[in-house]
Amino acid sequence: MTSECSKFSKLIGNSFRQSCVIYKLMNYDVNGQPVYGDAREAKCRIEFNSSLLPKERGDIMTNRSVRIFLPGDDDIEAGDRIDLPSPWNANVSIITGVKVCVHIDGKISHKEAAVL
Repeated sequence: MTSECSKFSKLIGNSFRQSCVIYKLMNYDVNGQPVYGDAREAKCRIEFNSSLLPKERGDIMTNRSVRIFLPGDDDIEAGDRIDLPSPWNANVSIITGVKVCVHIDGKISHKEAAVL
């Protein structure tokens, strides 16, 4: 999916100062378990967000999310496995979706990956 993500997309595209390890989803074994390729290190930007949300009965729950920004030419896809550095790496995460972000001039700026 391609979209115009943000008016700040050029700034995001120039700020990949962190790194993560990505394993490409290659196939599935006879039991339906994913088989991943070799690890590769990728430059990225990681944003950890946390907010408090009210529940139905007045209780409050914590909502946590991670946004991972990668260069526009990275070949990450949904289903790939990603290892994030501390403090984000509670467990290995699976990429559930990738949004390709296009700057206002029409050029691909970066990709935003959603994790499970």
